[in-house]
Amino acid sequence: MLRSIVMVPLLRFVLAVCLAKTLMILIEKLFVGAVSLIVQIFKIKPEKKYKWKPIKPDDGMGSSVYPMVLVQIPMYNEKEVVYKLSIGAACRLEWPSDRVIIQVLDDSTDLVLKPEPDFLLRTVPFLIHNPDIALVQSRWRFVNADECLMTRLQEMSLNYHFKIEQQAGSTMFGFFNFNATAGVWRVTAISDAGGWKDRTTVEDMDLAVRASLRGWKFVYVDDVHVKSELPSTFKAFRFQQHRWSCGPANLFKKMFSEIVQNSKVSIWKKLHIICDFFFIGKIASPTVTFIYYCGVIPLSVFFPEVVIPYWGVVYVPTVITLCKSVGTPR
Repeated sequence: MLRSIVMVPLLRFVLAVCLAKTLMILIEKLFVGAVSLIVQIFKIKPEKKYKWKPIKPDDGMGSSVYPMVLVQIPMYNEKEVVYKLSIGAACRLEWPSDRVIIQVLDDSTDLVLKPEPDFLLRTVPFLIHNPDIALVQSRWRFVNADECLMTRLQEMSLNYHFKIEQQAGSTMFGFFNFNATAGVWRVTAISDAGGWKDRTTVEDMDLAVRASLRGWKFVYVDDVHVKSELPSTFKAFRFQQHRWSCGPANLFKKMFSEIVQNSKVSIWKKLHIICDFFFIGKIASPTVTFIYYCGVIPLSVFFPEVVIPYWGVVYVPTVITLCKSVGTPR
């Protein structure tokens, strides 16, 4: 009686919810993939959508034509990228020395930002010529991607995140998640959004959502790469994924009503933030990955009354996996 009255109906209900979420994830992957494909075919680069001109020195104004820039280098027990390389990369930036401040934020107990020398010259002009842009985000390039199987899988997932998800968000809505590094912020946008807050473990995402709700736009530049490092131990990976999963869910709970009641952005942008960015990307994907693949499918072996359709266990997951692999075809 317990099996027929409780267990089987409960498992069927959870299965139906998981299949519905899986279809939502598939639709989202196909949508952002289509946007990214259009960007590639028609070569829709940020330089064509927004004003971009190189900064040229002026004999009369001197270095004051360059805006003041603050470079922050967070460090915590980095293994592959030692502190000398990170600080050295910041010091080699092609920018007037009297117009840049470099802060080393070292919390190490036992070091990942290594921009190319022309990083500021290629990103800051977007802020200078477009007063409505708050953030210019570049792409991560991983120095230890081939270290082990786990880092190779992470590289595939994060390459999809940058090349497909962030490119589509930038092109369609002028919004995507700030990745806490390899980006350039306009200081007035940070102040306008209320500054940094530590109410969740994803303060970078918190700032990005608040700035977007104030009407600021974000730009993703795919051809500017910054070297980064992937967690290569399971313990470090587990801590990272816990923060990336629980933090957004907590932030969504805190900001849902604020997003709905906002009057500065369009209904389509609000739907994108609520449905696509938060619910599907930050809540449905991690919960389905655990509950469906690690729970429902194995348990269905012991309950033959619960039938999982082939499309839900083979075809759709395969298409989702192939979509996520396009950023790293090798």
